[in-house]
Amino acid sequence: EAYLELPEPRGVVGLSMGGLLAAHLAARHPTKALVALAPAFALKNPLAPLAPYLHWLIPRFPGPPSIEDPELRKRNPNYPYFPTRAVLELLALMRKTPEVLPQVKARALVVEAGKDRVVKGVDRYFALLGSPRKDYLVFPESGHDLLLDRDREAVARAVRRASRSWGFRPRRSRWPRRTVRGVLSSWLASARKARSRSLASFRAWSRAFTASTMRPNSSWGRRWGTGSRRSGLRRVISRATASRG
Repeated sequence: EAYLELPEPRGVVGLSMGGLLAAHLAARHPTKALVALAPAFALKNPLAPLAPYLHWLIPRFPGPPSIEDPELRKRNPNYPYFPTRAVLELLALMRKTPEVLPQVKARALVVEAGKDRVVKGVDRYFALLGSPRKDYLVFPESGHDLLLDRDREAVARAVRRASRSWGFRPRRSRWPRRTVRGVLSSWLASARKARSRSLASFRAWSRAFTASTMRPNSSWGRRWGTGSRRSGLRRVISRATASRG
């Protein structure tokens, strides 16, 4: 529903499992363009097909080596572990994808990572696509995470270039910078006013409380008595008021 609410022309871009989801979306709904980056058509890990039987013994497994550059790998934002049950969902999506790809009629760009150690079958994904106009690119120095590895800038340029050739243009935000700055400034001013009102209310309450409870004939006055104990309570309330200010 959210996708259909987007203004036309609409396109979908997906990485890894997202490449499969993007194909399913393009096959079911009107889509002008599809970009699949290292789509997870099949997994290279030989234990992946055994996930339905291993998830009871191995509830999670280490994240695959998806970035080739050693320095960039240190800043890898991906999860270090993945639940084995998630692989079951991925395998189910993989089984449904081959019959869906011929239904895609949108223009397509499929990108393969030359040093991908996570997925395979990207060329088969491309061959099964029903798109009358489709392109295939390979970035030989990148691992599975194309947008995080050595060729990330080149991949971004290729996607941008393809999208512009298909008629997509960058849209201006409906919230210009001035508008966003004005909204934030107004919100901060309102927050400061609310804080000032709450502090003023607390000070007024504390003064009234001190005046009423310090009377000798009041219940609090009889309980606390006079002299040092009463002065001590007054100091506590005064300190609380000052700290809040």
